[in-house]
Amino acid sequence: MTEFWDALYAAADTDGDSRLSLAEYRAGMKGAFIASAKGFDTTFRPLTEAICTLLDTDGDGEVSAQEFYDWQKTFGVGRNESQAAFQALDTDGSGALSVTELLAAMREYYTGRDADAPGNQLYGPLI
Repeated sequence: MTEFWDALYAAADTDGDSRLSLAEYRAGMKGAFIASAKGFDTTFRPLTEAICTLLDTDGDGEVSAQEFYDWQKTFGVGRNESQAAFQALDTDGSGALSVTELLAAMREYYTGRDADAPGNQLYGPLI
């Protein structure tokens, strides 16, 4: 998580005031992670691995539907919406989310242009 924020901060604090304005944050996200596929992979894979480790409370190396729901609750997502999102993100139908599946969802959420892409359910329904 620290590496992610360090990379974002380095790309975004263009005026050197040690604070990120909304405009700097948006420009930094686009420049560091969206415009650069390498930047996305380099930064978001370790971030996704960290998230999976935090969510994986049973230690099986993947995120179960319950573990995913427990995470989504922090974003105010209800059980039904979480179950729908989980099913959409579980692209291999294994009943668990892998780092690869979560990374693909994050890529869709942050870089995609398809409003109906499964990754857009990552943090709950888009309003």
